Amino acid sequence: MTKAELIESISERTNGISASGIDAVIQALVSEIHKQDVLYIQGLGTFRHSVLSATTYRNPRTGELVEVPKVTTLRFKASLRTASYPE
Repeated sequence: MTKAELIESISERTNGISASGIDAVIQALVSEIHKQDVLYIQGLGTFRHSVLSATTYRNPRTGELVEVPKVTTLRFKASLRTASYPE
């Protein structure tokens, strides 16, 4: 689903919420994730920062060693309990 499709879907269900409203929600979520490292939203799931340490891999074609730097990623685990919303 694209952002435009998400906005359209939410707009249909909420009598016309604007794209700027969706942007504000997304920005608030991102801001909270950066502040706390873990963000739990009941009925949706948990967003969590994960740090992958630096490592060395071998290129299977050339046999050359490749250094991969430390990377911070965002992981999401869906909630087992979901809220029921009318269609």
